[in-house]
Amino acid sequence: MSEFELKFYAKGKNIEEILKKIKKEGEKNGIHIDGDTDKGDFYARGVKGNYEIKDSIVKVSVNSIFFIPVDLIQEELEKYFK
Repeated sequence: MSEFELKFYAKGKNIEEILKKIKKEGEKNGIHIDGDTDKGDFYARGVKGNYEIKDSIVKVSVNSIFFIPVDLIQEELEKYFK
């Protein structure tokens, strides 16, 4: 099992809009996301985790039974914060 944490800076970004986009894309790809603009959980195909948003910092913790490169996940999530 691998476990890691990612941080994204969302200062000046609309967190509600970012979360809507992530949830929409997640549904298309079989990822269940349950949460709001403060915190939440997600899971899909052997991967689960949670996120917490505080002071424009989005902290994502991921647990996976598969080896998934952290860079790949970080790259995909960063698309929503640019």
